[in-house]
Amino acid sequence: MEAVRVTCGSDWAYVPTSGRKYDVLCKLASEGLAEATPSGVRLKHETGPLAWSVMGRPRDSRPLPQAMRSLSENGMDVSPDERLCFGKAAGGEYNEYADMSVVRRKEPGGGIKLSAGRMSDGDMVLCAWPRSRRLIPGMAKADGRRLSVSLVEAAPRGERCFVVDEEGKRLLTVSLASDGSDSVKVMPPLAMDSWLFSVGSRAARDLDSRFDVEEEDGSFLISDKKTGRRYAGRFQNGPDSERLGIEKERLQWLLATSGLGGILPVYTLEKA
Repeated sequence: MEAVRVTCGSDWAYVPTSGRKYDVLCKLASEGLAEATPSGVRLKHETGPLAWSVMGRPRDSRPLPQAMRSLSENGMDVSPDERLCFGKAAGGEYNEYADMSVVRRKEPGGGIKLSAGRMSDGDMVLCAWPRSRRLIPGMAKADGRRLSVSLVEAAPRGERCFVVDEEGKRLLTVSLASDGSDSVKVMPPLAMDSWLFSVGSRAARDLDSRFDVEEEDGSFLISDKKTGRRYAGRFQNGPDSERLGIEKERLQWLLATSGLGGILPVYTLEKA
């Protein structure tokens, strides 16, 4: 049987030139994430940690990613004390469009944190599949407003996954049901964050920990805890408006997901 030597930093393994591992290697090469060398094939730095468990021997020194430790049956635990589940869960807040629910957990602590970031074309990600307990590396693909993930191997047919960052530490979004191919469609991360904010998710509210917002008589004061600076602005709706509560939620969501740059097109700010 012929084999090719695959290296990732100081780690190496031999992969047969037929079978699933070799197919994954070819897929990585086609995406520009692996390159041929005189001594074999080298996984690029940003790709190796993601694909190594598929390509070669397990890295005993690497702990199981937080994403896998947070998986539960048909869901994923998120900090501080919530669980995202596919489908409609009893006692949870349900999103019909995404067909998923957020419910409170009895066990506080643990779980993965939300990313509060956009997923851009070409980003390396990990897809965690709760039903099959698999972790498949992939690359984000953007086609206008549509997002998908190109996987290094075929996804389990009919299953849905949680998409996390390349270190497996923060949750980006969720997928739609897989058709069994090596590509899966995903929900826009900002849409998921917005929904979680709207239903009062504590995990989503933790995203705005950098900014404190004080309110008084139709005005707000933003304190940036990282820089120590303070900014003042006015709500667009008056104190008696029924829409003021929605506007406050939107302000907090914009700060959490996009920082001050997210609210500058909407509000005029002055240094305080």
